[in-house]
Amino acid sequence: MKVSWSRFLACSLVCFGLCQGGVFADNPFGDETVNAPVQTQTGSRGGEATPPPITETLAAVRGSNVYAPGDYQGYTVSYGIIKATIRFDDPLKDAERLVWFQQILSEHGVKTLKLDQKQNQTGNIFNRKKWLTVTAEIEGRGFVLKAIKDYYGGTLTGNPDGCTPANDPALKALVDLELTNRTAELAILQASFEIDKLMVERSKLGLLDLSGKSRIDKAIKELKETKIPAEKAKIAATNEKVRQGLSDLAQKALEAKQYQRVIDLVNLGRDGSPTGRMQVGDAYVGLKQYDKAIEQYKTLTGVSGYAEKAELGIADASHLKGDDRAALDAIYRTLANFRNSPEELAALARVDQWKVLDRPADFPEAAGNLSKIYIQKGLLNAGPAHSTAVDDYQRAVGIRAGSGNKAEASRQILAEYAQVKSQYQAQLTSAQQAAGSDFDTRRERARGQYEAWRQSYNQAVTRARTDYDYDLRAKRRALDDAKSELDYLLRNPPAKPSTGGTDPYGTGSNGNSGTDPFSGGSGTDPYSRSTTTKTGSTTDPYGNGASGNSGTDPYDGGNGGSSGTDPYETATREYQDRLAAARAKVDRLNREYSWLYYNEDSYVADKTASERASLDSSRAEYERYDLANRPAYIANNGEVRKYSSLVAESDQRLTTLKGLAKEAGY
Repeated sequence: MKVSWSRFLACSLVCFGLCQGGVFADNPFGDETVNAPVQTQTGSRGGEATPPPITETLAAVRGSNVYAPGDYQGYTVSYGIIKATIRFDDPLKDAERLVWFQQILSEHGVKTLKLDQKQNQTGNIFNRKKWLTVTAEIEGRGFVLKAIKDYYGGTLTGNPDGCTPANDPALKALVDLELTNRTAELAILQASFEIDKLMVERSKLGLLDLSGKSRIDKAIKELKETKIPAEKAKIAATNEKVRQGLSDLAQKALEAKQYQRVIDLVNLGRDGSPTGRMQVGDAYVGLKQYDKAIEQYKTLTGVSGYAEKAELGIADASHLKGDDRAALDAIYRTLANFRNSPEELAALARVDQWKVLDRPADFPEAAGNLSKIYIQKGLLNAGPAHSTAVDDYQRAVGIRAGSGNKAEASRQILAEYAQVKSQYQAQLTSAQQAAGSDFDTRRERARGQYEAWRQSYNQAVTRARTDYDYDLRAKRRALDDAKSELDYLLRNPPAKPSTGGTDPYGTGSNGNSGTDPFSGGSGTDPYSRSTTTKTGSTTDPYGNGASGNSGTDPYDGGNGGSSGTDPYETATREYQDRLAAARAKVDRLNREYSWLYYNEDSYVADKTASERASLDSSRAEYERYDLANRPAYIANNGEVRKYSSLVAESDQRLTTLKGLAKEAGY
């Protein structure tokens, strides 16, 4: 029998309390173990109890996290790993329940040890029902498997409510916070089970129940895109608080010189951040494991905000292990771009503590390098801390002079800075000359291109005007020819047909002439009415009775003897069409000729547009390099700007150092 979800959640909350109470039971003496001896650790503050080791917690959490992917992984709480056998039926198409079941297992880090699928069916061909029986042997965190078993059905092997929080009282608040993740994960599981129910419900709807399917699809979407992500966001936020809490505890442990605890806390929080790595490096120094410390620091030398701290850490660890050469090299890297940072000031203090300047044989370069650093320090302090700047200059002079004359050392320093200024000035002059030469070269190139395009454009204009004259004459000839054709048509219209005695064979009203070889009904007329065929009909193709007119006569139009196919009418229509076409042609050619006649410049401009554009572009480029622009071009050159700035800065530094030297009495 399946347990209702509300009952399961209530049981889980009870177990949640038991998980907490099992370790942090009510104690009238506080969170410390009753009658437990107070232990101390090297480096602990006097009278402060050493927290219990968290190595076991770390190992247990790591084992539990094998079954907890992503944000489900724990930090201060581990859960018992148990096994379960789950059985359920999947009647859905394409085994959708099984697929979703496997997604749930993957999401929550549950391992599938064995999976059996059995096909079943009942009924005949008309009402056959098929389903899949699934049996899965799985392994995972107890509370997750219990939730899955209670929903799908099956059996558990092991205690599903077991959990082991860290036994460190300082972690109690973080444990309480992290345990809320279990409630959130159970809510995610519940949402996943709701999706499974909706999938089954949807499969039972008819094909035409579109509204029901739409309702279920919306519900599934709401669970997948809103409910589950919201619970995951809660888990992520909680984990961030837990990690930050562990980092804060690690820093407190570092300040209390509880070095192994620092490493354990950073490992417990899986803190690979620069802060965590720095804490571990400092802890290894405290544990005198210098090589491990240096290894940690080296991972931070390229990280902004941590590079100087890491180099200083390398210097300290190297010095403590007896490698002062490596330590001083790290000091130099820390001071490479001196800006008065706390780490740089600490590095200068290390030099004095280690008495580096008292070992010229070991570090012959130290005096020169450190003298320059103190000069830079004096220049930085000249404004905000003038008295300190004078001291810095005196220190620089003293380091440089050694046992020699300090005034001479000061003069050498000033001479070197004057030389630097002179070098920058020489480089500036060279850069200005190079920029001027570059301007002249570009100007000459632009002038040559402009002249070439101007010549090309002039040639194009000449060709265009020649083409214009030719096209104008050709257009005029075409217009004249068209006018001649029109004039000819106007003067020669087609002749109108006549109804008079123009018939060579007609002489009277009856249309019969005495000269007609076939007139008068002569027996020699092959189409005479008196001549008949064997059938009794005439052979005249146009004869049809007494009238002598046949309906097949192409010019016979009835009693009037006129047909619509009269060739004289056709000729008239053709003439009118030719006349209209000729007039249209004259109009068109006249417009084209007029446009050419009055638009010679437009014709030439269109023909030379490409050359004109190139000419304008080359002219603009040439104008850029007008001699009036030469000074600005030189001043805006990158190298000129660079060395102008360096000259100004070196001049300012030299002026400042002269003032410091005077105040220092040199």
